[in-house]
Amino acid sequence: MKQQGTTLPANNHAIKQYAFFAGMLSSLKKQKWRKGMSESLHLTAMDQFWKLPLIVQKRMLLMQKPALKWAKYF
Repeated sequence: MKQQGTTLPANNHAIKQYAFFAGMLSSLKKQKWRKGMSESLHLTAMDQFWKLPLIVQKRMLLMQKPALKWAKYF
């Protein structure tokens, strides 16, 4: 049996979402740099941003048939 060693999402829609959130983070860093702010990101301001990818990952897991039996644990 072949094991998957990748951390990227399996379906095309999930890959687009992953790229979207990575682009958002890159854009935020560029905006801070342009304004002359420090590179450090304030965690309190970013809490909601970091929760979004986790929510997307949980939805992806729930959409897969083998993960449906584990849905009650999420």
